[in-house]
Amino acid sequence: MFSETYAQDAEGLYSVEAALVVRDSSSGNVTCSVLNPILGQEKVMAIFIPEPFFPQTSPWKPAFMVTLTVLTLLIFGAAYYTKREHTAKQQERQEREKLHRDKEEDQQTKEKVLKDRGDVLCSQLTCFLCCLSDWRKSVYLSGK
Repeated sequence: MFSETYAQDAEGLYSVEAALVVRDSSSGNVTCSVLNPILGQEKVMAIFIPEPFFPQTSPWKPAFMVTLTVLTLLIFGAAYYTKREHTAKQQERQEREKLHRDKEEDQQTKEKVLKDRGDVLCSQLTCFLCCLSDWRKSVYLSGK
């Protein structure tokens, strides 16, 4: 980009101002020349612009940003996977504990039913033996 302004003072002399935007590909010499064709005079001025004058982006910066982004995504992915696995194991453990409790309750219920059944059978057997004893007595007494 280049801009130029001219001004003439009261004595008829000109003042010239020029601006030039220098990009990083323009490193090296920049030359400015003023030519007066009437007098045949030329003034030249050269300025050397060294390469380090222009800030350069490091090739490591984008690579670092990409690596950081990928690592962040991997960490979030690993955290999500670990959380999901932990939750699944916890649910599995809770289901096993529930099954164990249900099995214990079933076992206790079974033992209680068997005990009650045994008590009923025992009382029925006692009643039967009592009746048998009474019958034997009556048979013995009737035979006398």
